[in-house]
Amino acid sequence: MKKLVLRRRTRRFSLLEIMVVVVIIGLLAGLVITNAIGQGEEAKVQITKATLSQVGDALKLHKMKYGTFPNNEGGLGVLCEGSNPLLDKKPTDAWNHDIHYMNPGTQGAPFDVWSLGADGVEGGDGVNADIYFNREEKH
Repeated sequence: MKKLVLRRRTRRFSLLEIMVVVVIIGLLAGLVITNAIGQGEEAKVQITKATLSQVGDALKLHKMKYGTFPNNEGGLGVLCEGSNPLLDKKPTDAWNHDIHYMNPGTQGAPFDVWSLGADGVEGGDGVNADIYFNREEKH
């Protein structure tokens, strides 16, 4: 008996079709990466705002515990000292720059707490802008 061998004709992708798919994937990857890079810096701004809020809360606890905010000489380091520290370590922003503190604050605030932004230099725009946290309550 003769065996009939049926061959299926397989369709293969042409080089041009493969190149078009690779280019499309490359364009999509470029768009995703571009958007992701911008989101990373914006996320650092949000992390820094949250850190400033935590520092502000620790300063309020210090005021409730000791009757006064830390002076400028002791600064935020006071919040990390003692047997019951209010913060685990001296606070830094998302770019590992020190958080700044001033007592009394400006505009009638009892204190100012701020970050110098991504560049670590006063002023700037976008992610390089200074990020402030001011307590509005007067004590």
